[in-house]
Amino acid sequence: MRWSFEKLIRAPRQLLDVDPGSLDFQLLGRMLTLCALIGLVGGLMSAGFFIGLEWIQELLLGRLAGYEPLRATGERIGASVTATPFRPWLLPLIPALGALAQACLASPLLAGERRRVEPR
Repeated sequence: MRWSFEKLIRAPRQLLDVDPGSLDFQLLGRMLTLCALIGLVGGLMSAGFFIGLEWIQELLLGRLAGYEPLRATGERIGASVTATPFRPWLLPLIPALGALAQACLASPLLAGERRRVEPR
């Protein structure tokens, strides 16, 4: 099969040459509404996730350890951190405790997966 320049030009025109009677506008409107709703919910959930991460960082690093990360002007989401003494020994301990908590949460969930895996 040999492609010619005329075929390359005609192909997009054939895609755009749709009979308006063959389109179901009710289905199209429903699909576009669902797509917009899914995008809106996804955007709101991602913004909420980001705010939650910032809040946890503020709570654990700012108020508990006294660590203030460098930020650009206007980047702060909540109120400023109260004056907490800096505790550098907590900086490696906080992620270690987070990893331990995650392992304790995920271990029961993955126990079934370990039983299903068969050795080769």
